[in-house]
Amino acid sequence: MINVSGKWLYSEEFDYGTDTGYAEFTQTGNQITGVIEYTENIDGEKPFRVRQEVRGEVNGSEIEVEGISVSFPDGDVDGEYNLDSWNGVVTAEGKIVGYSVDSEDINGVFVLWRE
Repeated sequence: MINVSGKWLYSEEFDYGTDTGYAEFTQTGNQITGVIEYTENIDGEKPFRVRQEVRGEVNGSEIEVEGISVSFPDGDVDGEYNLDSWNGVVTAEGKIVGYSVDSEDINGVFVLWRE
């Protein structure tokens, strides 16, 4: 079984901008807990930092995690923030690549790689 425990660099392009940051996962068996923290750059808006607590699982080379809570390390953000879910595959090169979606069907494509 693939083990995704540890720190990963994170980059995502989505319908309205980009995210860059990191993910840190702890894997026990096939269960994953952790965080994905990133700076969100929405086209035409001031960037802001987001931290999502996540949980999920690994199944073979596939990984699925979902946001279970969100916070903003640099302070409050006006309005609501939709939790994301990420579905990816661990590649032969050891990267995790896949897509994300939130409750408003905002879609993204992401890559995670080891530091």
